[in-house]
Amino acid sequence: MCDKRLKKKSNFAFAKSNSFPTRFIFWEGMIAKMNKKQAKERIEELRKLTEYYAKLYYDEDKPEISDFEYDMLMVELRNLEK
Repeated sequence: MCDKRLKKKSNFAFAKSNSFPTRFIFWEGMIAKMNKKQAKERIEELRKLTEYYAKLYYDEDKPEISDFEYDMLMVELRNLEK
């Protein structure tokens, strides 16, 4: 059975690692507070980052971030593109 605390609205963040260029904080409220211009800029940034990290991971076999960090970037991107 799921812990009741996990059923609340999802809010999460993760801190910068040594090789990670920016600190990514994501929560549903943050997306709601962005205007369209900010959202568009963030989408472009996320697309560039995910392409960069995917290239390192798949082509060069030198990942700089964890799978979890990459997944969180993708979740944020998908939510912004809605």
